[in-house]
Amino acid sequence: MVAVVAAVVAGYVLLTRPAPAPLAQAPLLSTQQPAAPVSPDIAPPPAAPPVVALPTFDVVRVEPTGETVVAGRAAPNATIALLSDGAKFAEGKADGGGAFVIIPPALPAGDHILALRASGPEGAVTSAQTVAVDVPSRAGGQTLVALAAPDEPTRVLNSAPNPASAGLSIASVEAGENGAFFASGTAPPGSAVRLFANGSLLAGATAGPDGAWSMKADRKLVPGHYDMRAEATSVSDGSVMASAAAPFDYGPAGEVRSITVERGDNLWRISRRILGQGIRYTQIYQANAGQIRDPDKIWPGQVFVAPKGESK
Repeated sequence: MVAVVAAVVAGYVLLTRPAPAPLAQAPLLSTQQPAAPVSPDIAPPPAAPPVVALPTFDVVRVEPTGETVVAGRAAPNATIALLSDGAKFAEGKADGGGAFVIIPPALPAGDHILALRASGPEGAVTSAQTVAVDVPSRAGGQTLVALAAPDEPTRVLNSAPNPASAGLSIASVEAGENGAFFASGTAPPGSAVRLFANGSLLAGATAGPDGAWSMKADRKLVPGHYDMRAEATSVSDGSVMASAAAPFDYGPAGEVRSITVERGDNLWRISRRILGQGIRYTQIYQANAGQIRDPDKIWPGQVFVAPKGESK
């Protein structure tokens, strides 16, 4: 047997393999796409303007002497201007929570339309709400304060009581689209108010602590004449406490044959505009005797039925 010896006297001869060549490292892959270059000619979109809260009325109290207190809410720390017929009448400041109170100079006798304008770093905005105020011109008269807002019934904040109806009254009836309409008035505080048209129940509401009520009747009416009647009932036993009535004419093709009192109106002026002669004002009074307590005292926002034979 032949032995192969891989050795020599001088030492050993080691048989080794050459080291493997290092593997080429693959480049790292990234899922993030490189940002597209921004052209200097393309401006970034403008920032959306900040939303500024419209000022709102919370309390409007007017005494027969014209002394007034107004409270409400607006953007925090805004400057609040009380507008009377579009002109600044008084000014106040909202606190950090947006609440404000303004005690302006006494309002003079007559009709006034109040609004609010709030100013701040974002600009100035005017309230969507308005308040119609009627300050009596003679001693012993009563003030009227009515709050109006878009798509809401006019709400009478205070008015002269009606002894004949024990505090229940229909102050306004405003027709809306497709036969729906709003109604508002006063009733004993906390009483349940139901509104009927020709004896058919339309809607109900609860009078607030101040006696004011308002409602929206979604039931559609066909054109014709309606005897609107409101009932105030006790929430404890359901007994009828008081009732009030007012006529309402809903004209053909959705046209409401009614008269809405505007600022500065009186029955003579309305009669001249509607009937062609001011002396015929008694016809308007007779057609609306259920809601006109004093022919010399009507107020903006009242809705009267146009008597038969109107000129337009």
